[in-house]
Amino acid sequence: MSRAVKDKWRQKEWFEAQLPRYFGESKLGETPAEDPNKIVGRVLETTLSQITGDFSQEYLKLYFQITSVDGHQAKTVFKGHEYLRDYLRSLIRRRSTKIDGIFMVNTIDGYKLKSLILKPHLNL
Repeated sequence: MSRAVKDKWRQKEWFEAQLPRYFGESKLGETPAEDPNKIVGRVLETTLSQITGDFSQEYLKLYFQITSVDGHQAKTVFKGHEYLRDYLRSLIRRRSTKIDGIFMVNTIDGYKLKSLILKPHLNL
């Protein structure tokens, strides 16, 4: 005898993640879950060009973390950003070194951010 297999995907609901207010509160994407509490803390990734519609900003990845769920709407906060690897490599020339600077930044609304600055330095 075979057992009936439950399809886990059919049990899941789709929740719409929204950008924070300072990014325009537009739709970021959708994520599935069985329970709304399971998506709190989930990190979503996108590029700046998908948010602004400007393809020249494709090199910057943004991360947003889901903080709360209201119905099928998930609220997010900005988690961090990074450059795409191929873009970063295009900034640095051959036979050069890289100077890293790590700075702690306090925003107006009370968040603390750690910012990494990369600056190519030519060895002549």
